[in-house]
Amino acid sequence: MKTEYLSVTETAKLIRAALKTAFPNTTFSVKSKSYAGGASVSVYYTDGPPTPKVEEVAKPFAGASFDGSIDLKSYHSSTLNGKEVYFGADYVFVSRAFSGETITNEFGRSVINPDGPIPTIEKLLHARYTPNRGSTWEDKQDYERIAWQVLSSADLRFETMERAVNRFIAEN
Repeated sequence: MKTEYLSVTETAKLIRAALKTAFPNTTFSVKSKSYAGGASVSVYYTDGPPTPKVEEVAKPFAGASFDGSIDLKSYHSSTLNGKEVYFGADYVFVSRAFSGETITNEFGRSVINPDGPIPTIEKLLHARYTPNRGSTWEDKQDYERIAWQVLSSADLRFETMERAVNRFIAEN
């Protein structure tokens, strides 16, 4: 059986098709990049399914792995439609962003009242803040900026939204 070598562009097209099949209601941006010593594909999307679910679909198209303990990049083949192939992307990266509506919905569901109406982000952050540190949420009118800071510091695969908000408040 002859081994087929796919370019990073062809690999990106396969990833895009697999994501469209797996998540038809989500729009993905799939970008390929070649550089000295390798190539990669980056997948970007807003809201949609959790990152680990998207990684389950996209990461199998990575053609290499890296072992940091011995500083070794190794290439491996995969099977595609019964043929042995080498994917052109060494690595596949997945990045999820959150819209303002999702921030409000997620904060409202997990922090204030999981079963009740969704409050505005202003009410949510004000309700979680302990105003004895010399400033209040009224002094910081940019609630969405603060919410983005909370989300960007949280790894929601391992941390609940409530814990992320509490940690952010404790650190600030």
